[in-house]
Amino acid sequence: MREFAQTDGSLAHLYGYHHLPLNLVLFRGSSAQKDHWLRASAAGNLMWGNSGNAMSKTSSGRRVDNGWIVNGTRPFSSGSHVADLYPGVMGKSAW
Repeated sequence: MREFAQTDGSLAHLYGYHHLPLNLVLFRGSSAQKDHWLRASAAGNLMWGNSGNAMSKTSSGRRVDNGWIVNGTRPFSSGSHVADLYPGVMGKSAW
């Protein structure tokens, strides 16, 4: 990351925000979840957005029969316009 930043700060920012959400899988996922999400991400060349914030007062979620309903706004969502996955929106049950 630091080497990217020495050359191009915007590239380092994009790289960081793309890979930061993978920590959710790496540190909180089961072996099966890690295997599924990391393989799917690599195989599909998927871009992970960084839209979740558990401390945000502007968004909320509630469980329904077939999943979750997430509602609210995010004033800043890195990569949301190009992301394939939004781990903060996928909910705790995904992990």
